[in-house]
Amino acid sequence: MKSHKAKVYTTYIVRKKDEDTSFSRSSSDEDEIENLCLMACHKKKDTKALVWSAPSVGWLKCNVDAAFNNNNDTTNREWCVRNHLGNFIYAGTSLDPRTLPVFEAEALALKEAILGAISSHLEFVTFENDSQIVTQAIQSNRKGDSEFYLIIESIRSLLLSFPNFEKI
Repeated sequence: MKSHKAKVYTTYIVRKKDEDTSFSRSSSDEDEIENLCLMACHKKKDTKALVWSAPSVGWLKCNVDAAFNNNNDTTNREWCVRNHLGNFIYAGTSLDPRTLPVFEAEALALKEAILGAISSHLEFVTFENDSQIVTQAIQSNRKGDSEFYLIIESIRSLLLSFPNFEKI
């Protein structure tokens, strides 16, 4: 069974202005980072805007997505956390210097978002992505030794270890 080792070369974490900021970047990256974080919270598909739905009072909602940049041959993963009022809490993005399979990228984005929430000491977080394949894989008991199922197994383990996190 092979182990999953993501080769992420850049990770950005963006927090509210009144909190510590833990990311390194050049000023030319600011717009790209903001756009990636906003995409995770307010995605558009086929020119139809998706409406963000708030979590229950006292909970946070983390929207997660993956995208591909064919010009640079990179996989971008992003996540954004908001409270029940829609206020920005936390966001992050990772860039991988290769194009990953779509379901693997979506699963890896979710795993990174969960790890980010853990390291930021967030509690009562609902994670949402747009991949039914990832959601079904997490909910199933199926196991495998592919990269995808290794990521899914680690997501399941994280969700079991943190009962105040849920995947919808």
